[in-house]
Amino acid sequence: MKEKIKKIILVEDDEAITDIYKTMIEMAHFDIEVLNSGEKAIGAVKDIVTGERQKPDLIILDLILPDINGLQVFSEIKKIK
Repeated sequence: MKEKIKKIILVEDDEAITDIYKTMIEMAHFDIEVLNSGEKAIGAVKDIVTGERQKPDLIILDLILPDINGLQVFSEIKKIK
C-alpha cells in the first residue's frame, strides 16, 4: 500500500527563509505550498473549510508578515468554522 504524501502549508514572506524551508521539506518528501501573506493564509483556511482546497497536515506560520502579524492570522483562523 502506498503512503499518502503529507502536505505542509508554509506562511512566510522572506524569500531566503522560504527557499531553505522549501528545500528541506521537499527533501523529506513532503508536499509544500508557500503563502507569502497573512491574508492569503486566512483565505486558504477558508478554502479548506469550504472544500475548495486540500486540508494540510501542518501549517507553519511566521509571526512577522507584511500585512498582518502571525498572531492575528492565528486568531482569525481560530474564528473560521
